[in-house]
This record gives sequence, structure tokens and C-alpha cells, in this order.
Amino acid sequence: MANHVVLYIKELEEGNYRPFIEHVLNQLPSVLQWSSDDDKILSMFRQDLLRIGDSLVKEYCNEMSTVNIDFFKRRNECEILINDWWKSFVSGPSNNDFWVKQELTVLELFGNNVGVAPIMVLPDHIGTLALVLLGKFGNISTEQLGLLSIVIGKLATLSTALFGETLVHLLVEETGTPLSAFMVLAEHAANKIKNAMNIDLKS
Repeated sequence: MANHVVLYIKELEEGNYRPFIEHVLNQLPSVLQWSSDDDKILSMFRQDLLRIGDSLVKEYCNEMSTVNIDFFKRRNECEILINDWWKSFVSGPSNNDFWVKQELTVLELFGNNVGVAPIMVLPDHIGTLALVLLGKFGNISTEQLGLLSIVIGKLATLSTALFGETLVHLLVEETGTPLSAFMVLAEHAANKIKNAMNIDLKS
């Protein structure tokens, strides 16, 4: 496993997270990049977001306890991990802790046998719950809630991108298989599915 890819997971294990963050962000358009205006809006409502933290965490872990995944049935573990994640999430990307906690969260969830689907929807799921709770119990106007929803959506998108890249690079680096090999497999699988279902995406 020498030259195919940069060993981002190894870099993370050595405490150097910045190359991986740049790798993720360089693949995203400018509209999804975090800005100083986003930071101002998040800072304006950060205390409101932290105030709903306990209710939000309990609501999320309660909803997830209904799925057939052991980790979410261990409510105390779920609440501790998600509470920690939420605090770093609302600190925003300007805080280095944000990036590190996103990476740790996806690895801890995956290591606890949580599947890809609940991991990938987690940021959007919790972000949506937060906006619903703020709408019910917060002293925030409809216009302010609209502004905040854009920022929360951007945070969720950045987190999801990082979650996906973390999982991919973990598997690629640990198996010693170049990412290009998985891309070839994906193309072959797509062609088989299209043929089996008689789908022509070009038409």
C-alpha cells in the first residue's frame, strides 16, 4: 500500500488532521465552503443550540432506539457520544475541535457496528430535529430560523462529506486496496444493474 493514495488515516492517528480536511474541502464547490457570514450566524444562535442539547440528544437516541442496532439500544452510550458530537458540531468549522470530533464520531459509530445508512444521515437527522425544537421552544423568529437552517444545512453537508471520506479511506487504507480499484468495481456493478434492469441513462 505505498503510492496509491495519501495515508490520511495514518496521518490522523499521528494527530495531523489538516491534510485530510483539505482533501475533503478541495472536492466541494465554494457555495458549500464555510464563510465568516456563516460563522456570525452560528455564533448568534450558539447558546440557543446548546440549550436544546439535552432534549435533542434524548429525542435522537429515543428515535434511533427503535431500529435494530444494539448501540442505539444502549441509551446511555448513545447519549454520551451524541451529546459530545452536538457540542462540537455547534462550535462550527472555525474550531479545530469540530473536524476532529466529526472524524472520531464516524469511527466510533462504525466500530460499534452502526451501519453506513444511519451514520450518513446523522448530521441531517439531528440538524432537522434541532430546527424543529427551536421552532417549538426557542425565542427565534421565522426569519431567523430560516437563516439558521441554511447554516445548519451547510454544517450537516460538511459533516456528511467528512463521514463518507473517513469511511472510504479507512477501508481503502486498512485493506491496502487503491481507491481506483473500488471505482472500477462500482462501474462494473452499475453496468450489470443497468443491463439487468434494461436502463439506459443516456436516453
